[in-house]
Amino acid sequence: MKWPAGKVKLVFVKSKVYVHPSRRAQDNICGFLYLYAEQGSTDSDLVVGWVPESFLAADELEQFKQADVSASGEVFFVRRPSTGGSFSWQVPLRAVFSIQHRPPSLGTMNGSLLFNTRSSEEKLPWMFFHDVECPSTQASERQRVKDFNVFGVGTELFWGGAQFLEELGKHCVLERSTLENSVLLVNPTQDDLNNFSPTNVEKPQYGLKNFSQAVSEARWNVLQALARVTTFARSHVNGAIRDSSTLKSLLVHPEVQKVNEDFDSARIYLAKWALGVQEEADRNRAQMLLNEEMRQKLYKEMGIDCNKLSPEEIQKAHENSRPVSLLEWSGFFDSTGRLAITVDELKDRVFHGGLAPEARPEAWPFLLGVYPWDSSSQERDDLHKVMVLQYDMLKSRWLPKLTDEHDEYFKDQKFRIDKDVQRTDRSMDLFKDEDLPPSDDYDNDDVANIKNHHLQKLQSILLTFNEYNDKLGYVQGMNDLLSPIYVILQDEVLSFWCFTKFMDRMERNFLSDQRGMKDQMTTLNELTQFMLPEFYIHLEKCDSSNLFFMFRMLLVWFKREFSWNDTVHLWEVLWTDFYSSQFHLFVSLAILQKHERIVMAHLTQFDQVLKYFNELNESQTVGFKLNELLTRAELLFLKFRNTVSVMDTYSSTDDGSAKSPIDDHLRKLLSRELVIQKELQRVSG
Repeated sequence: MKWPAGKVKLVFVKSKVYVHPSRRAQDNICGFLYLYAEQGSTDSDLVVGWVPESFLAADELEQFKQADVSASGEVFFVRRPSTGGSFSWQVPLRAVFSIQHRPPSLGTMNGSLLFNTRSSEEKLPWMFFHDVECPSTQASERQRVKDFNVFGVGTELFWGGAQFLEELGKHCVLERSTLENSVLLVNPTQDDLNNFSPTNVEKPQYGLKNFSQAVSEARWNVLQALARVTTFARSHVNGAIRDSSTLKSLLVHPEVQKVNEDFDSARIYLAKWALGVQEEADRNRAQMLLNEEMRQKLYKEMGIDCNKLSPEEIQKAHENSRPVSLLEWSGFFDSTGRLAITVDELKDRVFHGGLAPEARPEAWPFLLGVYPWDSSSQERDDLHKVMVLQYDMLKSRWLPKLTDEHDEYFKDQKFRIDKDVQRTDRSMDLFKDEDLPPSDDYDNDDVANIKNHHLQKLQSILLTFNEYNDKLGYVQGMNDLLSPIYVILQDEVLSFWCFTKFMDRMERNFLSDQRGMKDQMTTLNELTQFMLPEFYIHLEKCDSSNLFFMFRMLLVWFKREFSWNDTVHLWEVLWTDFYSSQFHLFVSLAILQKHERIVMAHLTQFDQVLKYFNELNESQTVGFKLNELLTRAELLFLKFRNTVSVMDTYSSTDDGSAKSPIDDHLRKLLSRELVIQKELQRVSG
């Protein structure tokens, strides 16, 4: 049977599975519990999920109903179920840690299942099986009565949850915990078995009510093993659940707290790193650290030096041109306001020289993509009028919410924005407190005592962005990205649209599942292994190969490390995408390379490395000089590009004696195309 494009195959469906949000029956939400497979997927790739009936289109609803009652062998293909409905969810089977099951009883008519994932951040609702309403369960029960087999396997009563577990058992290993009979471990590792199904143990010391706490503690044990953040208790991964977690200890470390105080996402990332980034880095480590051997082989056998740059490349990198003045910028355009030179020529000039302060208000809307490069002055004037209308329309959506006491999501978002805006760059003259009359849009009491007129503008822009991008909303740290844009432009509408364009490339830094930061940290990890192998080995010895000390720098593009003037210079250089849309990773690599010698000579522990990099700033003798750093980053990029080219050439030789270690993460560093990652659904709380 041909697999329809864009569809998934329903492996199993159970209807009339409810979520009980409250004790009131009228609040119950009816839906389908399902398993689906992607084309070419294996059992470990199956996805388990739940979707409300009301969220499905009519044709989808019919497909799910038929799949529920269908005879064995029938196949149903549907669009991938969305997780946009109330309480809806889906999780890959490999991410399910355990399943708690409560069969129907005299006290509880509806049996239920609870899926515990391996992520401590993900909490799923209990699934209640209303068997008296479910056609497939009723039909199966009638058949069992007819066959005089009323009970299921063992002594458990037949019910819809048992049917689901029976189907699930065909695709994975379900191991009952010896510590809690109501818990089934899903594809348990040896660590899981040691923690939850040890042999020769007494009866469980805890029951169903606090089993979730045990699961949480066990997760920390797993994180402890993977993170390798200190040498403490590495051998105790298989020990008792009562052992404290190394990662827990790390999260309360003063140097980690310093980052966490500024950015909540740092704590979440550190936990998710332990389960994801390190695994990928470890898989690549063996071949990455061989690159020096390959370089030597290339030089010996082919006479090719990967490290050699042409004199022209070196000279160009060291040419720090004067900043582009407003007069020079204006000279780039003809009498109609259209660009008279090529975009690459302009970007080359900005990349190697930056912009003079008076040129930035004119240039930034171009660099950020608000104004098209081929537009005329009149077209830009017309576009600005449209932007004003669109901004006012977006703003009108949230203004009424200021007095709506029932919109909890907006209240929460506004509180976060108010809190962050009040502490945004308060050393800047523009943002110092001032006694100004309240805004025309709302009285001063409604803006959480934000008195400064310009901070009120920041608040308005962030509240409007919260409405504009309602899936992402506002996330801590965005105020740091908006502030320089507003200071340079000092135009609320233009600042908003420039900020939205900046967020197109930066949204991946603020995704709730951290996948954007994970991808960048993974790439930086591989890049460090590839370009600075000896330093990477030392970082491993310091338990710092996770590069967590770079998290803050990447999150808000080095704003906490550089002075204000250097920050805006760096950002406009990065916005050119002259060499790569991810040139910021080469800036990060240049920072690592600059401090490689000091770290290797003097630092040996995680907290030492983190403290050292946390305290770097432009005022220190060990800190950064931006022009020097940009030169270093450019030379590193050129060296990387040459190395990739040479290794690709070598790996394509007929004898097949070598394989290029350049994977997709690293190869994408050569592209100018923006890496766009979007939040898929709104995350509240």
